[in-house]
Amino acid sequence: MTSCERRINVIVTGGGAYDAFDYNTAADIRDRLPSIILRAGKLDIRIFRYPVDTPCTYDFGIQAMDEIWSGKAVGSGETMPTQRVDLALHLGMRPSYPGYCIETHVRKNVCKQAGEDGQGFHVSMVEVGGPWAELPDCLYSNFNMEGLKTSLVRRTPASTMYS
Repeated sequence: MTSCERRINVIVTGGGAYDAFDYNTAADIRDRLPSIILRAGKLDIRIFRYPVDTPCTYDFGIQAMDEIWSGKAVGSGETMPTQRVDLALHLGMRPSYPGYCIETHVRKNVCKQAGEDGQGFHVSMVEVGGPWAELPDCLYSNFNMEGLKTSLVRRTPASTMYS
């Protein structure tokens, strides 16, 4: 078994300046992540940082997803492993909430707001014949989200809020 087969390969994206802010907390968190998490008795986790501050646009998001899942993405100054990306994790910023929000599911019918470029979501992506047409209306994480929240609360200042 090669070393790549004994680890989980994760690529993490985060945005640049967002809305009326000149920063994005998601990019700051992304850039502070370790490159590897060694876990005794478990698969190690290799973290690749997507090197582009992702703008809040649908076209860029779709392009980035295609690049990541095709194995062509570059992270942390090195080429992603072409044989396998196990998880793509996007960190986002929501200025209307004063803490951290851990999203537990995604719905394909909520892309109603225009992106930073003023362009809306391409409805053809989810319509009959579109690449996402066969996806369920809602996808839920298989991760232990309550455990994640508990761990984060333990590791961050008491004033940090999570929802």
